[in-house]
Amino acid sequence: EVIDSKQTLNGRHREEEQLRRETKVIENDREDEIKDLKQENRKLEREKEEALLRLSELVSLKLRDNNPDIVDLSDAYRPTKLPEMFSDNEWTAGFIVMEEKGFKERQIIDFLLDVLMESFIFCRTELDYNWQLINRWYLDDL
Repeated sequence: EVIDSKQTLNGRHREEEQLRRETKVIENDREDEIKDLKQENRKLEREKEEALLRLSELVSLKLRDNNPDIVDLSDAYRPTKLPEMFSDNEWTAGFIVMEEKGFKERQIIDFLLDVLMESFIFCRTELDYNWQLINRWYLDDL
């Protein structure tokens, strides 16, 4: 009976030891799995943030595209900047000279606007001409 009890105790002891080892393996596996899941979660969070940033940029571009009510602050020639470019220089000097010559305010503004428009047309024509030259030169080299 004593031998049976010892064998039973040894058997239980072995079973408990085996159970502890299996539990330890399961705990290690769970810890590894938790660590992997946390890494995956951080990676997905970064990807989500990058995707949101790209989406925000695309939405911003779509909003500004052909929408005069949305101001592109990076545009150096936006409507609020144009008067600053001409306000204290040629526009003001031209306005004062014409005013001294007796022209009415509306006439002066119309004339100066015509000068700006003609300047723009001239520059655009020159640009188109030069662009055509460059294209011809480039195509000839191909």
